[in-house]
Amino acid sequence: MYLPTRSSIGSTDVLLDRTPTVPLHDLSEKDHGTHHPSPPPFTTKILNRTTFVIKEHDSYGESPLIYAKLHPALDLLILTDTGTNSPRNPSLPSSELRQYLETYPVEANHGRPLNPRSLRTNEPARSYVVMCTHCHYDHIGGIAAFAADKDTRIVAPAGGKDFITQDLDTHSLYKFLHPPLKPPKYDVTAWASDGEILSHGNK
Repeated sequence: MYLPTRSSIGSTDVLLDRTPTVPLHDLSEKDHGTHHPSPPPFTTKILNRTTFVIKEHDSYGESPLIYAKLHPALDLLILTDTGTNSPRNPSLPSSELRQYLETYPVEANHGRPLNPRSLRTNEPARSYVVMCTHCHYDHIGGIAAFAADKDTRIVAPAGGKDFITQDLDTHSLYKFLHPPLKPPKYDVTAWASDGEILSHGNK
């Protein structure tokens, strides 16, 4: 698997800050002694004031990285991919990505969830934009929970449109898993060209 580049996701580099302030290899939980319990479903580190990297501890051993950007001017949380949605330990709380984003207290975010739900409406503070770099299972596994929300925008590269819209079972690699699975259903709301600057509403 590969990390997203500008050519693979169009204008995502406009949305995500480029220079991390912590090493990406240091994404493990702190060692609190000799006992090593199962890791939480996700581990989050802060890259800068508005950008976080989330490592999924999944059952396939892919350990995908999911980038989360809290837009500084709009009520948006911009995600780059959604991981596998196959936690190593599904019995742990917040084992699904959207639930984790909205309910799990993240130490790197002052002990608050990245997208906390309103106590009055139970709706998240920010709507979602999901940037799909490509359609392999470790990138789209958690997308269904976001696609079900009418306010979510799902963006994918126009250059890979046929790859996503035709024979997704094969292209996603889901059919080659053991056991084979069906890929999640989702509709791309914007096909982004290389270098395209995306807008949200009138902004």
